[in-house]
Amino acid sequence: MNGRPLDVRRIMLETLGALVPGLLVSVWCYGWGVICQCVLVAVVALVLEALVLRLRGRRGPWIPADASVLVLAVLLGLTLPAYTPWWITIIATAFAVLIAKHAFGGLGQNVFNPAMAGYALVLVCFPAIIKSLDGQFLALDRPWQALRLVLRGVEIDTTSGATVLDVLRTQRMMMLMRSEIDLSAFGFLSAARAQWVNAAFLIGGLFLVVRGHVKWQIPVGLLGTLALLAGAGYVYDSARYAGAMLHLFAGATMLGAFFIATDPVTSATTRRGRWLFGAGVGALIYVMRVRGGYPDGVAFAVLFMNALVPWLDNVTRPRTYGDSRS
Repeated sequence: MNGRPLDVRRIMLETLGALVPGLLVSVWCYGWGVICQCVLVAVVALVLEALVLRLRGRRGPWIPADASVLVLAVLLGLTLPAYTPWWITIIATAFAVLIAKHAFGGLGQNVFNPAMAGYALVLVCFPAIIKSLDGQFLALDRPWQALRLVLRGVEIDTTSGATVLDVLRTQRMMMLMRSEIDLSAFGFLSAARAQWVNAAFLIGGLFLVVRGHVKWQIPVGLLGTLALLAGAGYVYDSARYAGAMLHLFAGATMLGAFFIATDPVTSATTRRGRWLFGAGVGALIYVMRVRGGYPDGVAFAVLFMNALVPWLDNVTRPRTYGDSRS
């Protein structure tokens, strides 16, 4: 029992280390606002975590020994647009920590991924603000300039902040029948940013797989299903549906595949269950991207499959000798 918190702490710290490449590339691609979001979420999350633990009679250091709240904070900070107004960030953090995590009993007992629950809440409540800021890059020389924008709020033209997935969805809705999807609507640089960020998270995710902190069945099932469906859609109609590589390296695909869907608390625990969980997330991401109301679908796909985890674990649990279940 004494060794368990140390093991959890080590896993969480190595997870934070694996997030560093993606974090640095995100800062390079989207500006200092990424750091501002992560720091703001971390401060609010640490304060709320400490207050809740004290209300529950658990005295201890302000920074919990398991460091799980820091992983939650970085994931939520990376998911939110870089220049999200401070009050939206606080709402997302409060919901993630107080409701999605501690309302279910705290670490190890939550049903839904807390970071995705917080992000999904503000995306549903403030869709125009979040979507207009998503993927936006501001060339700011100083970190405090980005912090001032986060605290003051920044108004950005919705068309200037369009991401790869935004443009793809818009073109499908307009039924632009072309020989290929026109990515020039948002520029090559925007597409390249998403690809570099996803490549960095892929590197960090592979590190976690090698270390044994991530079960490989979930990311392989997720990415394989997403690639298969995207490839089939592209073969069926390349003018309306993007190919597999674009879907794999756009949005939050790699972050979701290796750092979010693989959360050991909210994902399936059996081997077959992990395959089905990952495949389910990948399929939902593709369906939401091509048919849903939001350009990406990682958060909602993960939360939906979180709700199915008890059923997946039950139907994929190895049977004992003499079990009469059909």
